[in-house]
Amino acid sequence: MDVCNVKRTPGVKMEHHLVISVQMEKCQMLDQNLPCEDVCHHDSCDAGHHMTEDGCEECPENTWSEDGASSCNECPNGLMSSAGSTSQEDCQHDKWEQHDGKYLSEYSSGRYRYDNLEEAQDECSERSDCGGITYEPRNRMYTLREGTELKDSNENDETSWTEDNWEQYDGTYLSEYSSGRYKYDNLREAKRGWTLHDRGWMYAM
Repeated sequence: MDVCNVKRTPGVKMEHHLVISVQMEKCQMLDQNLPCEDVCHHDSCDAGHHMTEDGCEECPENTWSEDGASSCNECPNGLMSSAGSTSQEDCQHDKWEQHDGKYLSEYSSGRYRYDNLEEAQDECSERSDCGGITYEPRNRMYTLREGTELKDSNENDETSWTEDNWEQYDGTYLSEYSSGRYKYDNLREAKRGWTLHDRGWMYAM
């Protein structure tokens, strides 16, 4: 019989003394015999995980948790996150849209080539001069592009991603300024500020 019916999974430990062996339903200790339930327990889980009967398990997509969580928190208002997220700040809008056979013009300033899409998207979201990403099959790189207008690829083999899922509502407004910086002199920077801080609309006309 395994100790405390635990399947030797990570996150489980023995308290008080080192376990030598198991005899029936008791844990044989160095200097005492105690019922298993008195000496066995699960360690608290790391952030991005939650406690179950079998030990710590990773939080699924679109949820998050902090250290010691017994359950995962859902991302608010339809936001999305990857599995194992550790903070509500990891919850983001599913803002990237793929466009096959399209490219964006002009490289962004600074480093603009990345070998994986996720890193390129993260970097693009932090730049005010990045309008999207174009994959270059000839060098297998994801490139940050300044342009925002999608154009037809000559070879029809380029793919682009844009993150502008904003909708315009004429003749309407949203109440209350966000905390911190809330005024920007152009729409692109205002969108970047909203994405980075998980706040609301921050573009002041």
